[in-house]
Amino acid sequence: MGVIDTTGIFSRRRLPVDDGSLTVNGIRLGSLGWWLTSGAVEVADATPVTSYADIPGMGGSVDQTLTDEMGYAYTGRRAVTCHLRTVGNEVDAIDSMERLAVFHGADVRLRWRGLPGAFVGRARLENRADTWSRGRYAFTECDLVVDAAPFLVGDAVSVVLPNTSLAIDGNRPAWPVISFVTSVPSTRVGVSDGRGHSVMIQSGASISSGSRVVIDCAEHVCTIAGNKVMPTLASDYFPILPGKPTLSLTSATNATVTYSPAWMI
Repeated sequence: MGVIDTTGIFSRRRLPVDDGSLTVNGIRLGSLGWWLTSGAVEVADATPVTSYADIPGMGGSVDQTLTDEMGYAYTGRRAVTCHLRTVGNEVDAIDSMERLAVFHGADVRLRWRGLPGAFVGRARLENRADTWSRGRYAFTECDLVVDAAPFLVGDAVSVVLPNTSLAIDGNRPAWPVISFVTSVPSTRVGVSDGRGHSVMIQSGASISSGSRVVIDCAEHVCTIAGNKVMPTLASDYFPILPGKPTLSLTSATNATVTYSPAWMI
């Protein structure tokens, strides 16, 4: 019985050094033994979700599209596909496939080259194919696909108010987490954005001075001293818009605002 040749046609040692431009959750795919093919990275279209209704007696149709705070139609997810290849011998390839598989089904942040943020979404592996030549292993190709949010999400930024004014980067609304300590005893605490939106907490008993209040507009959660509380019925969790928005506090003078800028590209 002959000995199986497990050597590969291509050696990893002869590959150029990976520039580390493609990362998933901060991990260079090159360090896992995967490199982009000539297909590189494909970003699918971000299609706005629109709705129009025909009304008798009116020309054309009525636009019933739901829009965000900036007037843009909400957009569905987009597929971001990385065409990958691993080379080496069979043992190398199996090891690389095991390492890549940890992302299958996981929530990931994918970064590539000079993009200002990351594509965020669930990842999956597709179209795996092994290539052999003359009885020897050559390479394995696989697609890493991320069902991503339509916009890029930047790194979290924290700003202390009123020491620093807000200057929101990006071209889409960002959802803030606002944290502050009450400066006076009060039955009402909260924050407003100057555009008619506010999140207020009304208490039957006085909220003592020095209480930590957190208003998470992304998750629609309010806490006082770590305990979840309900805001008033008139409250409206709001995003902050690119540019220089203003926030006003009730029963506090200082706050930390944390947000992640968003870009549509």
